[in-house]
Parts: sequence; structure tokens; C-alpha cells
Amino acid sequence: MREYKGSLSDQWYEYKYWCKTYGEILKFTASGPIPVLKALLKYPWIYDLLKINATAKRVTLGISGTPMKALDNSIYHLTKFIVGQLKNAVFDPENTVVHDVMLPPLIVKAMHLNTLVPEAIMSVGVAMCDIHAAHSYMDYMVNHGLPADTCTFPKIATGAVVSGQFPSASCIISSNLPCDSGQSSYYAMQRKLNLPMYTVDIPYNFNEEEGIDAVKEDWYGAIKFLEKHTGHKMDWDRLKVLCENYNKKLELELEEREMLRTDRPPLAGAVIQRNHTVHMNVNGGSEEAVEAFQETYDLMKNAFKNGELAVKNLRYRAVLWNPTTMCYYNWMSWIEQVWGVAILADMETYGNEKFIDTSSNDAMMSSIAFLSNSGPMSRHTRGSQEHYIRDFNKMAQDYNADFVIVAAHMSCRNSQAMTGIIREECKKHNMPLCMIDYELFDNRIVSRQGIRDQISNFMRTVMHAEPLNESLLVIDDEKNW
Repeated sequence: MREYKGSLSDQWYEYKYWCKTYGEILKFTASGPIPVLKALLKYPWIYDLLKINATAKRVTLGISGTPMKALDNSIYHLTKFIVGQLKNAVFDPENTVVHDVMLPPLIVKAMHLNTLVPEAIMSVGVAMCDIHAAHSYMDYMVNHGLPADTCTFPKIATGAVVSGQFPSASCIISSNLPCDSGQSSYYAMQRKLNLPMYTVDIPYNFNEEEGIDAVKEDWYGAIKFLEKHTGHKMDWDRLKVLCENYNKKLELELEEREMLRTDRPPLAGAVIQRNHTVHMNVNGGSEEAVEAFQETYDLMKNAFKNGELAVKNLRYRAVLWNPTTMCYYNWMSWIEQVWGVAILADMETYGNEKFIDTSSNDAMMSSIAFLSNSGPMSRHTRGSQEHYIRDFNKMAQDYNADFVIVAAHMSCRNSQAMTGIIREECKKHNMPLCMIDYELFDNRIVSRQGIRDQISNFMRTVMHAEPLNESLLVIDDEKNW
């Protein structure tokens, strides 16, 4: 049974997007039934993607109005992106490049090539639809010698590739991001897929001119590599269009951030993080990404004009540091309804505010190098700890946060090493700190209820708050998708 949203208009909106989401999947199936059937037999995780509307139901449970519409809209556009990735792999592998999730795809798209992003499909798409489906790929890698405490983000995608359950392409563009686990995962993928690979190396001095120039030369090298292995040539006019599309989205995002900084934020939580991750990072520059951003912006602008709040019973403003808890994807909806907390910014969304310079070909390449170097996993996992702490403090100040939530991802040695420094910073600035121990994609390590209990203990003991809805404090959902 689907929950009644409180109004016929909201109910119709949700049903409409439920149909649109499945419509994208049906169009993919109808475009070539026999190749799609072969893919279904070879890649069983495609079945898990059919659970996407169940994901929409979970993240919008108890939510109505503009926040519900924005969440449904973001799920639809995420589905459209993943289906597009599958089309690339199934119908056009010779013109498709396996592409690192941490790198902007502008160069590859400007050469009229498709991208296939393993982490976006497996570690976001499949795991979001059914976290239990991701366990088998993590376990596969551990059983084949990968240390059990390796980050689960690259572990899922690598498990799918190494087990022979992921499609191939023409070549690979990888990087040394976000960490040693991420970099080494691409070597394992390369060996299994037996494809030529080019690696963009983000340096220690990423924010200095020398470091930006080094990455620019790496991207020029990537162009030559792609020309050699795909036969495609760089289309500088297309690159300019893609860069201008990126700038359009950045302009919209900067306006959204201004609305979120006011005392009446119109949206919060997962939709902010997901839109940025998918449409600024993974699908950057595409016309579809501009469309998705524009739709979210229009919903937000209208809600702001009408005085509609992101959280009906807004009590607290918070910001999130470190990657969100993908093993419990709808926790932001839960914290809004139980504790009245609006999460207005997160580490992966917060950061770059610099537009791409499109005045010349070389200027665009310099800007793309800067963009590669300024991603959250670039500037927070290399260089001095000042980069890490500066953004941490500034984000809390910019959004006037009542407290900070730090998702202490247990397999991330970089962030775990910073835990003590973060505690000292919060003491120095008299900022309440909610530290959540969790494992990014594995709810067998810390359960969903374990995450809820940590947040509830903080809200009661530190913030001296009482829940808005006690019936949601304990939920039997460990077997849920």
C-alpha cells in the first residue's frame, strides 16, 4: 500500500512520477528486448534496479508538499541517468568509456563518447534500491583476498566487475581518488576487463598553480589516449557547450544555497546531496542534468516564495560532514520527522563556487583541472589538514548550524584520523557534535537502528530535545530493502 500524502494533488504527483520512473525502464527494455534479456541474465543486479520506486516510497514516507515532490523528481532523474548508463553498456560499448565517479566527465562527453560509471550504478543505484543486494559483492571481494576493512564504496563496484557481473567498454579513465582503496579498485577492474586505462593523478599540492597545471596536462594526455583507443576526436565546440551547461547548474546551485542559508529553508536533506552528486559531478555538463537542476530549483524557488519550510516542525539546523550513511539511505527523512532537524548542507555538496572559464580551449582545460582538484574527495584527502578543517568550520558558519553531524565512516582511515581534531574544533567553537559510527554501505556492521539510537542519544543528552514522534524511535527495518 502506498501512503496517502494528505492531498489529491500530492497523491497525483507521486503517482505520476512513479509511472515516469518505470516508463524509463520500460523504454530501455523496449529499445532492444533480446540484448536487454541477455543483460538481465548476465547481470542480476539489474533486477534490483526495478525496486527503485520502493526506494522513492521509503524516502518520502511521512513527507508531503514540495519536499516530497523534490524527492520524487530526484529519484526519477537518477533512474533516467542509470538507465542511460545501461543503454551505453548494452547497445554501444565500443563508444563507451568506463569512467571514474570522482572525475568530471566533460572531456569524455565532449569527444562524443558515453560514460559508464561503476560506482554510480553499483554503489549508488543498486545499493540504494536494496542494500542487501550489495552485500554479496562486498563479500566476494573479501573472500578473494581484499582486506575486510577496505572502504565499501569501491568494494561493491569492484566486486561486480571482478565477479564477471559488469559490462565492458572500450577503455578506462581512472584517478587516484578518493583514496588508496579507490585507486587500487581500478587496477582490479582493468585486469578483469582487460582494457587500456589512463589515470588522472590529483597531486598533493592540488590547490596551487603547479598542481592545477599538472592535472591539466594529465587531461590533455587523456584526450590523446581516448583518440588512440576510440578513434574519437576532441570537439572543442561541444566542450564549450558542456562547460556552459555546468555553469548554468552552478548558478542555480548558488542561488539554492542562498535560500538554504535563510531562516526559512525550502528544501533540505537527501535531495540536496543527491542532485549535486549525480548532476554536478557524475553527469556534469549534460542537458539532462541542467533539466533536473532547473526542476529542483523551480520547486525550491516556489516554496521559498510561498513560505513553505523544508521541515514542517523545524527545530534545528544541521550540516553533515563526511559521506552520508548509504546503508540507511532514508535517515534524513527520519531525523526530520522525529527530531525536526533540517540538514542544509553536506561535505560532498559544499565547496566549489568557481565557474568554468570558456574564453579559450586552454582556459576550459585549466578550469576542468581546477574542478578535478577541488572535488570533496580531492581537497579533503590530500594536502594539509587545514583544507579539511577550514571547510568544516566554514560550512557550519555559512548555514548557521545548531549542531554538526559527523558520519564517522569506520573504514575511512582519512576521516577516522581526523576525528580527534574535529572534536577539538567543535570544543573551540562551542559547536555541539553528533558523531555517528557507521559503515558506508554495510548495515551488518552498524544497523539502521544503531544509527537511529546514536542520533537519538545525542538529541536527548546534548540538545535536551524530546522526539516529535516517539513511534518512530525504534523501527524493525533491518530486513527491508
